[in-house]
Amino acid sequence: MKTCFDGKGKMAFFTIFLALLLIPSTSYSSLSFDRTAIDLSIESDGKLHVLERYFVTFYSPMHGIYRKIPLVFTDLKHQEKRIKLKVVRIGYCDAKGRWSHWENWFTRGNLRNFSIYIGRKDSTITGKRCYWLEYYLDGVVVNLNKNRPSSTMCLALNGAPHCTT
Repeated sequence: MKTCFDGKGKMAFFTIFLALLLIPSTSYSSLSFDRTAIDLSIESDGKLHVLERYFVTFYSPMHGIYRKIPLVFTDLKHQEKRIKLKVVRIGYCDAKGRWSHWENWFTRGNLRNFSIYIGRKDSTITGKRCYWLEYYLDGVVVNLNKNRPSSTMCLALNGAPHCTT
């Protein structure tokens, strides 16, 4: 995978930015998100490869977790842009965050959001789990201004794009 960031500072900026946008709320009394790991890379074709790992503790029986990914953003010209999402793998990881095995999952939502439910309707779990979500986003990495240098990359998630050179 090819990364288009030239420095650690730029990658850190985008990692923090995406972490704030992508991390689900941790204010549930029946579970806690103990740790979140998000790996990002920009492919040569401009697609953003995303690998999310959530280390969760369930304090009471639950069926699994829910994750909502926005698929629409407004660009600097105030036009709505749609993001394409392609799922690679969804399932469990081990205690060290390595891929373990597939899990049942299904989606719901509309054209504005991709909602993922990971777990089983017929059984509940308690204790510690690690969830793995891996997917590609197309239409997120853009160069929005012809006057910007070609090295300028913009990520557009949950609202206005954020750019770096």
